[in-house]
Amino acid sequence: MGRKLNVPFEKYVNITNETDRGLVEFDFAVGDPTMYVELALPKKQFNEFCENNKVNFLTEDQLLAVANDKYKWKYGVLGTRTEVPDEDNEYEDEEDSVE
Repeated sequence: MGRKLNVPFEKYVNITNETDRGLVEFDFAVGDPTMYVELALPKKQFNEFCENNKVNFLTEDQLLAVANDKYKWKYGVLGTRTEVPDEDNEYEDEEDSVE
């Protein structure tokens, strides 16, 4: 499991959940935090993955950019969030249609 991704770009991680079974669910991005894959690893392997790849955890600004990008894909217009949404009710206060 000690493999390293050798690319000349920053690597980003955003933990989205930790399960009762010991898995860490997370988003992993290379270069652009808004373009990511969803992964899950046991805690020990997750820590090794992060260390081997020298990942950066997303900043508040990057989390906002990701949330607004998700909104764009869902509604067709760029979101204008100023606070990071709660994952459980990501767009609850938003209308389902965009004019």
